[in-house]
Amino acid sequence: MLYRIRRARSAGLLSFCALYALASVPACAVEIPDPQWDTPTTYYTAVGSGATQKTGVALRTQLQSILSSGSVNISYDAEKLSLPITDRVYGTTAAQKQMWGAYDRKVLTGVWDSAATWNREHVWPQSKLGGNSDHDMFGLRAAYVQSNGDRANYGYGGFNITDTTTLAGNLAKAAGATNPLFYAGAFDRGDTARACFYMATRYYVASAPTSTASLKILASTDGASPDGSLTDLNSMLRANYLDPVDNFERRRNSMIYNNTENASLSQKNRNPYVDHPEYVWSVFGDGANDSQITVNTGGTAGASSKAIDFGRVIVGGTAPALSTSVTINKTGADPTTFSIATSGGAVTDSVNNAATVRKNIYQTFDYGVGAKSIPVSLTATTAAAGLKTGTVTIDNTDITTQAAGTGNDDGDDTIDLSLAVLDHSNASFVAGSDVDAMTLNFGAVNKDQTATMGFSLYNLLAASGYTAGLDLDNITASGDTAMFGSGLGVFSALAGGSAADAMASFTPTTPGVFSATYVIAVSDENLSGATAGTSLTLTLTGVTNAFNVPEPTILALAPMLAMVLRRRGRNHRRAA
Repeated sequence: MLYRIRRARSAGLLSFCALYALASVPACAVEIPDPQWDTPTTYYTAVGSGATQKTGVALRTQLQSILSSGSVNISYDAEKLSLPITDRVYGTTAAQKQMWGAYDRKVLTGVWDSAATWNREHVWPQSKLGGNSDHDMFGLRAAYVQSNGDRANYGYGGFNITDTTTLAGNLAKAAGATNPLFYAGAFDRGDTARACFYMATRYYVASAPTSTASLKILASTDGASPDGSLTDLNSMLRANYLDPVDNFERRRNSMIYNNTENASLSQKNRNPYVDHPEYVWSVFGDGANDSQITVNTGGTAGASSKAIDFGRVIVGGTAPALSTSVTINKTGADPTTFSIATSGGAVTDSVNNAATVRKNIYQTFDYGVGAKSIPVSLTATTAAAGLKTGTVTIDNTDITTQAAGTGNDDGDDTIDLSLAVLDHSNASFVAGSDVDAMTLNFGAVNKDQTATMGFSLYNLLAASGYTAGLDLDNITASGDTAMFGSGLGVFSALAGGSAADAMASFTPTTPGVFSATYVIAVSDENLSGATAGTSLTLTLTGVTNAFNVPEPTILALAPMLAMVLRRRGRNHRRAA
C-alpha cells in the first residue's frame, strides 16, 4: 500500500498546514540549474512521458526497478572517501577540502578525522535499516557530530519550529504527540525529504509492506515509529515544495551516479525525486493534483498568456529598459512544481543565455493559493530594424490531475516579450519612390481668383516593414509668398506607408508671373535614435490670366474709335 495524505481540503491536512504556518521560515534561494548536472536523457525512459507516463503504484514499482538495476554497493567504510566528494561545498574545488554538513550546512573539513568533528549520518536511522540499505549513498550525509546526535532516531517535522543556524530548538512536539519531531533546517529539509523518498522507493517491499525490511513513511506526527518506518509524511511532502532542488543536491545526485573524481565510488543509480521532484506527489501524495498556474486571466484549460510590449526605438538608438517582473498565480489546494523555458531573446535571470531552454524543474508552489513574481527581460540589439521577441513558457509539471485544466492537464502559460526597432522615416512627394523636390504649376489664373492643387507628403515604408513615424518640423518659405499657400502645417508621427494630404493655392492680385519656394524640414518621430531627414523642396508657379486684363493703349483709343464709327454711320445714311 502507499502512505498518502488526504486532500488538502480535509480537516487533517488543513490542521497540519495551520500548524506549519506558525513557523517563521526564511525564504530559500532558488538557483538556476547548472546544465552539467542534467539527468541522462534515457535514464527514466521506462516510466514513460505524456500519455504513457506511469503514475502512483506503477510509477513507484518502475522506479524501484530502475534504481535497483545496475546499482553498485559501496561499503560503509568507503563513505569516508565518497562524502568529501559528494557533499562538497557547492562551487569549491577538491583542493579546498570543504563539505556542507546535513541539517545546518556547517562547513566541515573534507578529510575523514575519525568522527572527531563529522560522521556519516543516516538520514534514515540506521536502527531502522538492514542489509545494503544501511550504506546506500543516498541515505548517508556528512554531518557535524552534535547535529547527528541531536537528531537521534526521530522522524522529520517542522511544527512551530523557527529555523536557525544552530540546532537549538530544532526538536519539537506536534499537538498530542508523545515524541518530538526533528526539523532538518531550511536548506536541508527538502534534500532530507527527497533522500527519504528515495529510500522508501528503493527499499519498499510491495509484497510485505508492513515488514521490518520494508521502508515506509507514515502519516503519524509522533516522532517515534515502528519497524523500518519514519514519520511524518505530511511534513516531508511539504518540505519537497518549500525547499526546491538546488545545485548542491543536483551535483550530489550526479556524483553518486557517476563519480568523475573517483570512479570506484560510483553507485551508478540516481535519486528520481531530485531529477523529477514532480514524482513525489504521484507516489507519496494522494495521486490527484488540482493545482492550476496562470499568468493572466482568461485562457482555456489553464493556459493563459501575457503580452509585454517594451515599446519602440529607432535603429542605433538606446533601447528602453527591457526588464520587468511578472506574477505567476497558482490556485488549488495541492502543491506543485513548475518549469520555466525561454526562447528567442527572453531571459528570466541575469546569467541566462537568451538561447537557453530551461530543461529542469527549479520552482515550486506550496499548498493552497499562491503567487510568485519572476523577473523577465528581453535581450535585443537595435543594430537592425525588425520586431525583437522572446517567450517565457511556464509549465505545470505535476504528472497527475484532478480535473480538466489542473495538474498534468494544466495548459502551458506564456509571457510574450517584444520590442520594435524601426528604420528611419523617409519623406517623399511620391508614394512609390524617393522624390524630394516637386513643382506645381498653376498656369494662368484670373486676377483676384484662387486656384488650388492637391498633393501629398508620404512617409515611405522601409523594406523591413518597421518604419519610424515622420515629423514635419518647420517650413521655410521664400519668393512671392503673398500669392501662394503650401497648404502644409507641422505634424508628428506620420506612420510609415501613410500620407499627409495638402492643398496648395495661388491667388494673383496683380498682373505678372510669380513663384514661391517652400523648404520642408522633416525628422523621425521623437524616439531614441531619431535623426533629421532630408529636407524637401516644393516650388509653386503661376501667371495672371491676360484675357481678363485690358491693355492701356487700347483703352486710350476707345473714345476715338467710337467717334469714327458714329461718323461713318451718318455718312452712310446720307449717301442712301
